[in-house]
Amino acid sequence: MKTWLAFAVGFGTGWAIRSIADSPHGVGVKLVEVGYRVKKNVVHWFAVERERISDIIAEAQFRANLTGMGKDSSDQDPLFDQFSSAQKAA
Repeated sequence: MKTWLAFAVGFGTGWAIRSIADSPHGVGVKLVEVGYRVKKNVVHWFAVERERISDIIAEAQFRANLTGMGKDSSDQDPLFDQFSSAQKAA
């Protein structure tokens, strides 16, 4: 009984896959395409995160340099300090 059930499930699965895909070549191409898209998205995500982390590190270094010069970084936003001093000079 189990043998016939396993045969029927396998036969039905094979029939369904064959009816969905045009050919084994088409299935292979589709799988490679999906893999390529996944790789592309993962590489993009890592690049965005790497850039975000480098921005965080740069801002932390900038704020550390401000506190080293006697200013407290919590007094005012360092980017505002840069912008306002640039406007005063102009």
